[in-house]
Amino acid sequence: MATSVAALESHSGSEQFTPADQSRAFPLLLVSALTFFALAIDGYHPYAEDGGLYLAGVLRLLDPSLYPHATAFVLEPMRHSLFAPTVAAAVRLTHLSLPIVLLALHLASIWATLFAAWMLASRCWTRRTARAGAVVLLACWLALPVAGTALMMMDPYATARSLATPVMVLALVGAISGSSRAAGPLLSGKVTDESGRAVKAASVALESFDGATRVAMMTGPDGLFSFAGVPEGSYSLSASEPDHLLAIYGPVVVVANGAGAVNIKLERLPNDGRDLVSCDRSLVWGEVGGVRKVLPSEMLFCMKGAKGKTCTHLTGTGSYTLYVPPAKYVMTLQGPRQEELVSQALDVTYCGEYRSKITLLE
Repeated sequence: MATSVAALESHSGSEQFTPADQSRAFPLLLVSALTFFALAIDGYHPYAEDGGLYLAGVLRLLDPSLYPHATAFVLEPMRHSLFAPTVAAAVRLTHLSLPIVLLALHLASIWATLFAAWMLASRCWTRRTARAGAVVLLACWLALPVAGTALMMMDPYATARSLATPVMVLALVGAISGSSRAAGPLLSGKVTDESGRAVKAASVALESFDGATRVAMMTGPDGLFSFAGVPEGSYSLSASEPDHLLAIYGPVVVVANGAGAVNIKLERLPNDGRDLVSCDRSLVWGEVGGVRKVLPSEMLFCMKGAKGKTCTHLTGTGSYTLYVPPAKYVMTLQGPRQEELVSQALDVTYCGEYRSKITLLE
């Protein structure tokens, strides 16, 4: 009954979600469509500017009899570049004409640049619309001159720069990914209500069973949350919002260099007119979901405070009810072998009714 934060997957029974949990086909289709869009907008000019110099070098390699005079002018641009030899080798291997190879190389460089931009955007935004917007904007700006220069972001012809651009962007993606892994494990997810809508301004907390680590954050309008760099160990994940029941998920096992996702579903507070609280006792009650392979009655729900511990077995339907003096407690749930499945701080200092729902993760 645990979920390990490793290999970017969720073992919870809820809908899976990760910052990179998008359809694999979408970025490929988007980048492919934008490649032809950029070609149609910016045009293709293989002999413009220094494209003519690169082309002359390739032609010289394919046919040494060309340019018999002033050969140094043709060969000089190739002295410290592998571009011309690579293009010439591609022509020989494919038996295609040079114009076709150059066009294919130009399309491939645009596609690779836009795909590298998608990868970079994936490290910056969790929403697919934000990533797509960044890539579309780049596709529109490929022929935009850099401020104060005549250099475009990408030439309208194949050059060595065309191949270097996506490589540099991918190197940046690799550097960011490496620093993220060095920062420690990552846990992310989304808070939704019973209808599947995102819950904003929900307080999400990740608390270790030993109480040594507790991190918390508020969800935004998209209901997303993420925790990075938390120490290894077993945790409880909780989410609360004034109009919904407190939701607790666990145990979440965090491992080194891991990443995972757990979605949280909040249930709206019922208006059942219950008034079962006296001024010297707080009512803590709720239910446990996700119980598998064991009977709920074999599990023990406890409230541990400074003055002792109060426990009760779950009912056959997985519910629990405890009356405790107003104070600060640690709420725990133990399995049949007395193993802790959930450990969550709960402040019931104010006399009242505290209802929650605990979901066990596989």
